[in-house]
Amino acid sequence: MPDLRRARGERRDPNVEQVVTIDDDDKPKPVFAPDEQSLLPGYRRYVAQRPIDRRAWTDGHGNKIDSPKYRGGASFGGKTIAPLVGDDGQPIRLGTLQIVRDARGMHVVIDWSKPFFEEAAPPREEEGDRKDRPAMGTTPLMGKQIFRHKDLRRARAAMLVLHRDAEAIAAGLPLDPAQCTDDRGKAIRSGDLALCQYARGGRRGHFAIVDHGPTPRRVFDIDAKNKKAALRVFLKESARRAAAGPKPAVRGAPIAFDVPLGFGGGSSYAKSWADRSVPEEDSEAWRTSVALYARTGKWCRTANMIWSDARPPGLEVEAAAAREAFLEELRAEEQPKDDPKARRAMRKLSKDDRTLLNQILERFDGALLEIKTGG
Repeated sequence: MPDLRRARGERRDPNVEQVVTIDDDDKPKPVFAPDEQSLLPGYRRYVAQRPIDRRAWTDGHGNKIDSPKYRGGASFGGKTIAPLVGDDGQPIRLGTLQIVRDARGMHVVIDWSKPFFEEAAPPREEEGDRKDRPAMGTTPLMGKQIFRHKDLRRARAAMLVLHRDAEAIAAGLPLDPAQCTDDRGKAIRSGDLALCQYARGGRRGHFAIVDHGPTPRRVFDIDAKNKKAALRVFLKESARRAAAGPKPAVRGAPIAFDVPLGFGGGSSYAKSWADRSVPEEDSEAWRTSVALYARTGKWCRTANMIWSDARPPGLEVEAAAAREAFLEELRAEEQPKDDPKARRAMRKLSKDDRTLLNQILERFDGALLEIKTGG
């Protein structure tokens, strides 16, 4: 019986219990027809054509592959953000500061000299640790976000102020522009606004209005030849801001939501409506609702929101009585009107009779209804 392993090209090692596969050059190889020769009908089984690899993916070296390797979720989807550059095509940088744009479209001022995260306190050395042991750790991620704004011009102005302040602090100099003072040595300031003047650089001697409210501070350069002209501009700007006033903060009423019946437990809507807090009798809200109903004859919006159609009986009775009293007062205050026919007949009386009649009407607060003359 022939050895099947030897026929398959396998050789058994007598010392090691394993099977070693040996490539056999005598194995038959497929023969394909030339690419330029057309296949004759009926000869596909005997002379086959070379298979065509129709896969669309390649590995970059000309080899066809089934599909690219999966490199994680970060390589698929997401949003590509183009680098932010200025008019010269270069990144917007000033010293260690740079303006970039995030995925939300906000312009962020980044300081590459500071770490992104706050530096943690160094760990305490336990007993037995050697002081000469090298410190272990990783390099911190640099690039701290200093300022964010949706307007690029606002971000540029903030970057310029931050750069100037950083240079002044590093050189041990006061911030520029410096605070201006009046003739008595008092700082010219109104709230967060201050009148300042440059002491260094190309704008030395020029004036500016500095707003110390936001962080970093905002600097507005003004064109003024002397301090008197700059003071007029400063007073005008401070008066305009004072007239505008702060923007009102929109605050709505707290939203109370009771889970309806069947949504994971809780009380029913009817029970929560019955257990709600309502104004008590003789309270300010109670008296206001009664007074408004007495004047208009309708329930105000607040009363409808509080009680809806289930108003207390005491409130209904008190409001109806107040309405009747208000109508009685109106009827009592109405002045009686004279009859036009009686007024025309009064003109035919003599002057003394008209004077006497007017005195009687005024004394009794009455109205002229009819005049009868004796025959």
